[in-house]
Amino acid sequence: MPLQPLRYLHACDILVDHQLRDLTSLSRDAKAIAVAATVTSFERIIEACLEDEVDFLLISGGMFDERDRSLRTRVAILDGLDSLQEAGIPVYIMPGANDSLAAWKTFGALPDNVTLFDALSDAPITVLRNDRVIATIEACDVQSLSYDLDAEHAAAPKSVPSSNRRRPLHLGVIPALSSNAVGKRTIEHWLGEFPVDYLAVPSAFKRLSVTRGERLAHCPGAACSFTKHDLGPLGATLVEVDEKGTLSHQIVATSPVRRERFEIRVNSQATWDGLVTEMREWLTSMDHVDSVSLLLADWVVTGSGSLVESLTEPTAEQELFEMLFVDSPLRADQLMQNRLHVVLSRSDEDDSDAEDTIVELHSEQRRSAMPGQPNARVLFGRGFFQRLDDEHSMVRSVLEQTRKKLPNASENVWLKRLENVAQSVDEPAIAARARKLGNDWFVRIDPADVEDGMVSG
Repeated sequence: MPLQPLRYLHACDILVDHQLRDLTSLSRDAKAIAVAATVTSFERIIEACLEDEVDFLLISGGMFDERDRSLRTRVAILDGLDSLQEAGIPVYIMPGANDSLAAWKTFGALPDNVTLFDALSDAPITVLRNDRVIATIEACDVQSLSYDLDAEHAAAPKSVPSSNRRRPLHLGVIPALSSNAVGKRTIEHWLGEFPVDYLAVPSAFKRLSVTRGERLAHCPGAACSFTKHDLGPLGATLVEVDEKGTLSHQIVATSPVRRERFEIRVNSQATWDGLVTEMREWLTSMDHVDSVSLLLADWVVTGSGSLVESLTEPTAEQELFEMLFVDSPLRADQLMQNRLHVVLSRSDEDDSDAEDTIVELHSEQRRSAMPGQPNARVLFGRGFFQRLDDEHSMVRSVLEQTRKKLPNASENVWLKRLENVAQSVDEPAIAARARKLGNDWFVRIDPADVEDGMVSG
C-alpha cells in the first residue's frame, strides 16, 4: 500500500495543571498567567491540531502528573479530547512515568477517538483516513535490548535498510524509561534496532532530534516552561510527510510563559543608551514571540567601568527597565518581568594575571519587605515547606498529637480505628498534595497582604 501524505502533532511532558517553579516577585496579572500556564499550553495544543487539520495527535507520556490529583486536570484533559473527537481527530497516548496506564484508567470512559497504549501487550495500531491506512504506530520496548543504556559508549547499531517509502508511515513510541539520561549514540542504536520512520523519544524536558538516513528520532521536550532551566520557546512538534515520504518537523510554541537569559558584555566606554539599544535588539531577535503571554527575562550585564558601576545603584534597575519599556518590541498585551544581574569584572586595562573579581547583584535582593530581609511570603513559604520536609510521617504526627490530648488514649476506640486506617494511607501522595496546595496559595497571594495581616491561615 503506497505512502499517503499526512500531518500529525507530537507532544509530551504537558503536565496539565502542574504548577511552575522558580517564580519570584510576580505581579498579580503575571501570577494568573503562571498559575494557568500548563492548562493554557494544553489548550493551545488542541487549537493547533484543529487549525492545522492534523491527521492525529501523538502524546508520548507526561500528559499529567498523578501526584497532583487535580480535578481541574481531568476536566481540562477531557474537554480537550472531546474537542478533537468532534473534529474527527484520533489521539494516541503512550502513558508515562507519572501518568501510568493505571492512572489513566481512573478517568473512566475516555472519548472514542482516544487510544491508550499498553506497551507490554498491544499490537501495532493502524491509523485510517477515509478507510485507508496512512500510518502504523507501535510501542518499542528499549528496556529489552541487550545492551546497557547507561554505558558511556553503546554498542554500534546494526545495519538496517533505509525506510521503504512506498508503504504507510511507520511510527515507533518508546515507553517511559527508568532513566532519561540517554545520549545520541544510544538513540541512534534504537533507530538501528527498530526499523521505523519516526521514533518518539520520551526524554523528559529536553527537545532533541537524531537522524539516521531518512529516519528521525525526536522528542518535543516540555510543552511549558516548568523551571528556570526551561529557556526559549517550548511546545509541541508538527510533523509533515509529503507525497515522496520526506519528513519535516517544526516547533509549535504553546507555552504562555517564556524564560530567557540574555548575556551582555560591555566595555568601559559603554553608555546607558547603547545598553538599552542592545537589550531591545535581543528582544527583537526572539523567534516564536507571538505565543508569549509572560516573558521572564534575566539580564546578565558583565563588564567594568562607569556604566556597570552605575547599574549597582539602588534605583538603577528600575530606571533601566523603564527605558527599555518606552519602545519595547513586545505587544501591549504581553507582560514582561525583568531581573538584572550585574557582574563586575576587572578592567580591560588591568594587565595583572589575577582572575576577574566578580560580584553578582540579583535584583530580587532589593525587593524585600525590609532592607536585607526576605518578604513575608518567602518566610511563610519557607516555614511551611520546611515543616513538610521535617515530618517523616504526617499522618503519624497528627495521631501522636491527638493521643497527647486525649485522656486514656490507649483505650480510645476511635483512635484505634484511625490508627488502622493510617496503615493504608498513601503518605507520599498526601505530602505531594500538601506541597502543591501550599505552592498554589503562596503563588496566588500578594506579599503586601501577608505583611499587612490581611491573609489568615
